[in-house]
Order: sequence, then structure tokens, then C-alpha cells
Amino acid sequence: MTVSDAVSHAQALAGLRVLVHVCHADGVISPAEREALAPSMDALALTETERDVLLREDVDLDAALAEVTDDEVRRAVLLAAHAIARADGAVAAEEAVIERVRHAWGLEPPALGVLDALRAQLREDFGAEEVEAVDDPVEREARIRRLVRSRAVGLAVLALIPTNLVTEAIGAFLQIQMVRTIGRYYGHAGDSKITRALVASLLGVVALHAGLEALVRLVPGWGSAIGVAANYATTWGLGWAAHAYFESGGELDRAALHDAFRSFREGGEAAYREHASEEDAWRGRATDISALTRRFVRGEIGAKELARKFKDDLGE
Repeated sequence: MTVSDAVSHAQALAGLRVLVHVCHADGVISPAEREALAPSMDALALTETERDVLLREDVDLDAALAEVTDDEVRRAVLLAAHAIARADGAVAAEEAVIERVRHAWGLEPPALGVLDALRAQLREDFGAEEVEAVDDPVEREARIRRLVRSRAVGLAVLALIPTNLVTEAIGAFLQIQMVRTIGRYYGHAGDSKITRALVASLLGVVALHAGLEALVRLVPGWGSAIGVAANYATTWGLGWAAHAYFESGGELDRAALHDAFRSFREGGEAAYREHASEEDAWRGRATDISALTRRFVRGEIGAKELARKFKDDLGE
């Protein structure tokens, strides 16, 4: 079965229930997990009462697993489950549930070797180490604004493409590299202590949003639109949280960083609404990138061609 409007609301809801079970594996659903689950519940048009019931539910995992029969939904749920485990540091209980899910659906661990060349090529084409520090604060903020806007649109375009390991890897790379580039504008090397501390602090929450947004995109009806908006807002929030962190000289602690991310992500939602009229143009770009991605997976084109397409598409 392929992803289409035939993917039922019931399957998407069952997939979300599986993720709620994963969230409960360590004994509690964290505020970050609740926040990241919200777009999925928005896409499913759940009422406040239904959301509360879902988040408190003692999920019958076997029953929920049996309801999800579409392979693409299964892969998206498994991807999101891994994101949940990474967000707060994987614990044995979460990993055990993920393995149970994977075996129940007959999914093999992903073969990641094909992504190594792509990551290397992306590093070459988007190398943050070539970026010079910008002393003028007005010019620095202008460059950051252009970069964040470019990456937010790029991640929105990726949200229009059916979820796969290649697009998820590209999206994660572009977000983290954006953070390192912003650090370079402030004179910090990409592997500096201050930059590594920022990436470590935000990586989990961003991975959590990205993983769950992959599921959002499979929800029939409004799922795609909500997924596009969510990707845009998450990238926007990450970029401006990085700006605030480097502006503070690295003084923001983890809690303050997460608060900043949430606040800026809300700003990203507003920014997306201002530019939503451009989505039709983004769809044309997504179709082209989707075709190239499939050719890369089949071995018909190399990492260099795919990476250069992304670079040209972002105008960087």
C-alpha cells in the first residue's frame, strides 16, 4: 500500500496511540513530548477532551499495532518512536517498546550506509567553516534572518515529500548546520565548545519535533498542510533560539534555551502564515526533489548531484 488519501484517519490515530505508549514507557509524558505531539493531534482534529483522554490512556499496544497496516505509516511511526527515545536520552523501557513495534511489523533496521556519502557531500557543499564572522550586529542579524528563512522554506519543501531516510537525514543536517553557521557569524567554530553545547541542548527536542512531524504528514486531509507549517516553524524556532544563545555569549541554560525555542517556534508559526501563499511554488520544488531522492535511493544518481540540487534549490 502506498501513501495517499486512502491512508485512514483510524490508522493515523492508531499510530499516534503507539507513540503515546512509547512516551509512557519511562513513566511520564514530558512537556516537550506533549508539545511535539500537538501537531499530530491537530491534524487528526482531536478535541481537548479527546487529547486529554489519549495522553492519559493505558494503550493496548498489540491492538494499536494491529490497526496500522500501511507500510509508510509504520515506517513513520517507527521513525517518530526513535525520535521520542532520543529526545530525553533513550531508556531501556523505550528501546524495548521500539523493538517490540519493529518486530510486530516485520521492519528491518534501516540500512544507513547509503547516507554516508550524502552527508559528506552536504558538509562539502554547505560547509559552515567557510563562513566568516560578522562584527556588525545589524549585518549579522540580517544574514541570520536570510539563513533562517531559507532553511525554514527548505524544510517546508521536504515536508511535502513522502517520509524516507534520505529526506529526514537532509532535514536534520540542514537544521544543525544552520546552527553552526549562526555560531560562525559570532566567531565560533562549528566544533567549538559553545556550539557543541548548544547542539547538545537542542538536538533532542528538535529531533522529537521532526520525528513526530513525519507522522503528521501522513494524516489524510489537513495532515500535509500542518506538517509543512510544523517543519517551517520548528526550523524557524531553532534558528532564532541559536541566535539568542550566541547573543547571550552562551549563558542561556538548557531550560532557558527550550523556553526560547518554544517562543520562537510560535513566531515561526506566524511567519509561516505570512508566507503560506507561496506553498504552491514550493510544491513544484518538492516534486523535483522527490524524483531526485528516489533516483538516489535506486543508485541512479550520486550524492554530489542530489546535494547540489538542494544547494541550488535553497539559493545558497
